[in-house]
Amino acid sequence: MKRSNLFIVVTILITAFFGYKALDTVIDPDFYSIFPQQNDRVEQLFNETGITDSLEMHLYLTVESEDDINLEQLRLFYEVLQNIEAREDVTGSITPFNFITFRNNGGRFSVEPMTAGAPETETDAALFINRLKTEPLAQGFISSAEGRVMSALFVTASDVNPAAFTAEFEELISPLNDVFKVYHSGDLPFAAKTTGYIQKDLMLLVVLAVIVILIVLFLSFRSFRAVLLPIITVAFGAVWALGFAATLGYKLTVVSVVLPTIVLAIGSSYTVHILSEYFREFGQSGQGADTAFEICIAVSHVLKTVVLAGVTTIIGFCSLLFTTIAPIREFGLSVSFGILACIILSLFFLPSLLSKLSPPRDAQRERIAYGPLNRLIGGISKLVLRFYPVFIIIFIVSILCAVLLYPEISRKVDYVDYFPADDKIVSDSAKITESSGGGQSLNITLIAPEGENRYFLRPDVMAEVDALQDSIREIPDVLGVMSFYTILEQINGVMFNEEGLPQNRGLIMLLSRYFNLMGDRDITYAADADFVSGDYSQVTLFLKVYDSETGKTIADRDILELIEDLQMKVDAAFPEAGASHIWGNTVLFYEAGRQIHRDQLLSTSIAMVLIVIVSMIFFRSVLMGFCSLIPLVFAIALNYIMMVLFSIPLDVTTVLVSNVAIGVGVDDAIHFLLQYRSRLALNGRDRRPAIVESYQITGRPIILTTVSIVAGFSILGFASFKPIVYFGLLVSISLAAAMISTLLFLPAFLAAYSRIKDIRRS
Repeated sequence: MKRSNLFIVVTILITAFFGYKALDTVIDPDFYSIFPQQNDRVEQLFNETGITDSLEMHLYLTVESEDDINLEQLRLFYEVLQNIEAREDVTGSITPFNFITFRNNGGRFSVEPMTAGAPETETDAALFINRLKTEPLAQGFISSAEGRVMSALFVTASDVNPAAFTAEFEELISPLNDVFKVYHSGDLPFAAKTTGYIQKDLMLLVVLAVIVILIVLFLSFRSFRAVLLPIITVAFGAVWALGFAATLGYKLTVVSVVLPTIVLAIGSSYTVHILSEYFREFGQSGQGADTAFEICIAVSHVLKTVVLAGVTTIIGFCSLLFTTIAPIREFGLSVSFGILACIILSLFFLPSLLSKLSPPRDAQRERIAYGPLNRLIGGISKLVLRFYPVFIIIFIVSILCAVLLYPEISRKVDYVDYFPADDKIVSDSAKITESSGGGQSLNITLIAPEGENRYFLRPDVMAEVDALQDSIREIPDVLGVMSFYTILEQINGVMFNEEGLPQNRGLIMLLSRYFNLMGDRDITYAADADFVSGDYSQVTLFLKVYDSETGKTIADRDILELIEDLQMKVDAAFPEAGASHIWGNTVLFYEAGRQIHRDQLLSTSIAMVLIVIVSMIFFRSVLMGFCSLIPLVFAIALNYIMMVLFSIPLDVTTVLVSNVAIGVGVDDAIHFLLQYRSRLALNGRDRRPAIVESYQITGRPIILTTVSIVAGFSILGFASFKPIVYFGLLVSISLAAAMISTLLFLPAFLAAYSRIKDIRRS
């Protein structure tokens, strides 16, 4: 108070520094950056699928005609594709026109493009469309069986600007809209969309959070100082958090886009505690209307509450440092710094500003001390003390329900599902998946027993693999299978007009040499794998898969069932000694989901243990330490129940809910238990009056701080990404549950303990 001007000036200077640093914030739209990075299986799958070392990005284009495709449409499509391929940043493409096919030119085998150029006549067009319909390798890849859908795949360097390239690409394909239904998707459009949504959400969520917090503060205090000063304080804290993240080189992702909103929401609770105590206790010290002195008294009364609440919140977010996902660790550290900033600003900057204003009016103080909210709290205290066994039973039943339902929570890592359902890129991706397989792959590598050379050229083995492929094609979620054998069948049909695989070893050797003539031409679904090893001791089957019921990517349980089904088919087809390996980005999604689940259990457990230890040390009581967990356990249990009831999956954002609920939800319990211990000392260890008085002192701040935080988190419902929406919903429910548990279940257990002590005493 003696140096309030200095504190104000220093705070503004620090905020200006972090604000300048925040201008350097970079957006990272790469979906794979939010995958676990410290999991051996995930890293192996990254390497196998070529993702970690990939210097390429992909873009899919699909066109659909209402009727049979005619010459005019083909020529226009060819012209547009030529314009795209002419770009310097396009390094490769697979289209209906350059897709390789096999020819028998007078007994000579050749590998040629589907056509040398755009068809010139109607006859040429009809022949080309017929070739697309009858080319097995093209089906479900670059064309549909009825010949009304054509697709193309483009490859660009990874350093292409997604937003600029996508905008120019959409301009190039715009003429197609006149004669086709046009769909496009891929790495670049998704990266461009992600960047746009992050930029939009960053500003929108912050503005909405500020508005909502202002409204809550005004309705709580009916005082402009209690509105403007807190929002300035927490806004500075949000700037510090963003600047801190930028200083460390952290990028904004779909996870950290909520960073400033969370700091605003949580930080506002500390200002509410200080203002509530200031308004409630002003003039009660007997020192007259000395504003500076009354501020010091108010801060001293809630100092332990604010500091301990802040420490436990920081513990909740710092426990995210034990996860294997770098953006989540960065997010946890950045939020922790933002919370620390809000604690410091609330204890020093807010009182400095408050000292420059006039004392609160009597009407304002009376509203806080004797308003309707206080009467409601008084009624709740009587209800809980009378029916405490009922509330304990409700608590126990809720926990049991959560334990039973927890295994039903699904895990999903589907970046398409992150986007709004009405976004065109979602419907386009579904159409492309349906017509050309999209990007979800599942591959089976078969390895010969003891690495036997030419094992997979043996006629009996070839027949077994062919039968395996047929059984795999019967699985509804498998869109198609491509392998060395499907190409061999095609070559056999072209050269000798025979269906199926060759039957004798001499013909097999001849066709395998024809296969080798293909060289490095890429006609497979996978970017970084071989159909067959050079010594024919390994062969890989490339599968395109999707969820046949939803048309989207497969969720974790279905992935596991599909993998188990495939493994059973492989084991049945090859019972002799040998090995098989199932891999691909579908397995990557599954393993990432499992790791996210393990991360959640680990970080949640660490947060719970640390908070219990801190509470025990602070209260110097084992009982008080475990009592602080009662609201947390109920909040987490309700979170799991809601995830099952509303089919909300566990992903890179919803995994954070438990940590937020633990770190923030415990604040209410700490506030209540601090007063309970204080009242217990004043009432001569008489526990029931201590509970009632604790209600009277802490009830209103607990409700107001929770409403303020929940209001801030509810703003996330306006986010573009669905996981962020789910995150905001679940956190809001969890924190509301923690508040309810603090006001209902925690006092009920304290009342039960009091009753037990009374019985023992008597």
